[in-house]
Amino acid sequence: MAHDFSMDLAAVFDRTADIISHIEPDEWDRPTPCSEWNVREVVAHLVLGNRAYVSRMRGEPPERSPFPRPGDDDVLGDDPARTYRCSAASLLDEIEAPDAMERTYELPFTTVTGEAALRIRMTDNLVHGWDLSRATGHPLHYSDDVILRLAEDLAPMVGRLPRDGEYFGPIEEIPDGARPIDVLAALLGRKVGAETG
Repeated sequence: MAHDFSMDLAAVFDRTADIISHIEPDEWDRPTPCSEWNVREVVAHLVLGNRAYVSRMRGEPPERSPFPRPGDDDVLGDDPARTYRCSAASLLDEIEAPDAMERTYELPFTTVTGEAALRIRMTDNLVHGWDLSRATGHPLHYSDDVILRLAEDLAPMVGRLPRDGEYFGPIEEIPDGARPIDVLAALLGRKVGAETG
C-alpha cells in the first residue's frame, strides 16, 4: 500500500511554521543559503508557493508568482507564522478534494500528478526550512523518517532536475555523518559544509 504523503506534508508544514514563529525582528533581513533571498523573502516564497499550489489544484492560474522580488509588497502581514499556517491549511484542504491526487498539474518546470506535486511542495518547504534554520540559528525538528521516505521517492527524479540555478543548483558535497535533511539540501544545491546543525 502506498504511503500517505499528505500526513508527512502536514508534519513538515507544522515544523516549518515552528521555525517561522521563532524568527526575531532583527533576523528578517538576514541573508540565507538561498542566495537571492533574505529570511523574509524565503518565508514569502513559501506562502506564495502554497497559495500557487492551491490555485493550480483548483484549475486556476496563480494570482501572483511564488518568486518574490525586492520591493514586492509584503505578503506576510503582522503575523508571518499565522499567514504561513493559513496558506498551508488551505493547501491541505485542497488535497482532500476528490481525485486531487490523480489529476495532472502544470508547474513552472514540469507537468506532474497530484501525488508528485505534493512531494515537490514538501521538498520546497523542507529545504527552505533548512535555509531559515541556517540563517537564524533556530533548530530544525523535521522527522528523519519523513525525509527518508521522501528522498527514496524522489531519487529517480534527482538527476533530471533543471540545474541552471533558477530552480536548483548543482549537487553539492555531502559530508560524512550528515543528517537526512542536510543530504536533501545538498542534493538540491545547498552547500552543507562540515556543520549539520
